[in-house]
Amino acid sequence: MHIIDNCISETQICELYNFFTTEKCKWYYTKHIALHDQIEDRPGYFHSFVDIVDGREVIDNNNLHFLHPFIDITKKERVIRATGFLQLPFRDNSVNGKHVDLDGKSLICLYYVNDSDGGTVFYDKGKIVKRIDAKRGRCVIFDGGIEHSGISPTNTKIVLNMNLKDA
Repeated sequence: MHIIDNCISETQICELYNFFTTEKCKWYYTKHIALHDQIEDRPGYFHSFVDIVDGREVIDNNNLHFLHPFIDITKKERVIRATGFLQLPFRDNSVNGKHVDLDGKSLICLYYVNDSDGGTVFYDKGKIVKRIDAKRGRCVIFDGGIEHSGISPTNTKIVLNMNLKDA
């Protein structure tokens, strides 16, 4: 696991923040920002840059440039999925559903767009072993096979979650 603070330039940090917090970003509502089998709804919004939905590839061609700095940081050549998540405030900082992304077959770059009290926890053999705070400009790079969970924020949390592979 690799944590990089101020992983992109201040200009890029501001551009991403402005994209996600203005009408430039097309958000889509979901009842379950974490997992669909979450016991309790954790509402929020998502924006797909790259994804496969119902067997179709979804690509936001107008905004792919936001992913380029993270491709450079990870030295991976292929973005499998890249999604922004805006999680609405929740009543407490409870942990969302534990999971691995895409069956654990990718490298994950998780970028925190804003400061929030809802970070991310990581597991080893079902036990929480690490907590990362959601800090503006921070990215966490880790193996997709590592189980992890978001923490519900009591303020709004915006993250960019990217799954990357070699070509």
